[in-house]
Amino acid sequence: MMLDSWQSRPTEEAYLFNPAFGGALICEFVKSFAGKDKPGAPLTLVLIALSVSLHGQSRAKLPKMISASFYQWVQNNEDILIGFSERTFSLRPHIMEAIRFSVAAQALQFVGGHTIGLGGKAALYTPGKIQTETIETVRIVEQTRMLGRWFSKSGEESFILSAFGVKP
Repeated sequence: MMLDSWQSRPTEEAYLFNPAFGGALICEFVKSFAGKDKPGAPLTLVLIALSVSLHGQSRAKLPKMISASFYQWVQNNEDILIGFSERTFSLRPHIMEAIRFSVAAQALQFVGGHTIGLGGKAALYTPGKIQTETIETVRIVEQTRMLGRWFSKSGEESFILSAFGVKP
C-alpha cells in the first residue's frame, strides 16, 4: 500500500499519522520494551503495539497494570481481534514511514535483524512536553509505554504474535 503524497492526505490523517508523532510513539515503545538484556524491540511488536494504542476501543480495554496476564487479557477481550489484521495492515505504511523518518533523524536505529533500538537523538515525550498535549494524545502515549513494558515481560515474540492471530 502506497501513501498519498503529504499534500494530498486528508487533514485528519496527516495529523494523526504524522511521521514525527508515530516516531515518538515508537521511541516510547522501544524505550519501555528494552532493558538490560534487550537492545530494542522487534519490528513486529511495534506494529502490534501501535495497532492497539492508536485504536480507541482496543486502548480502552487495556489493563491498568502490567501484572495482568497478557494471554488472559486477550482471551477476555477477543472482540479486539475483530478487524485487527485489517487495522494493522492499513497502519503499516504509516508506521514504516515513521520508522524511516526517525532513523533519518537518528532517533531510532536498527540494532540487528528486525530489532529497533533508540538512536542517538531523543524523540521522547518529556514530562514538560506531555503536559502540552491533548488528553487523547496523553492516553495514546501512556498506553504505548505500558504496552512496551507489558510485551517485554509477556514472553517470546512468537507467542505474543500468535495471541493476536499473527502467523510468522
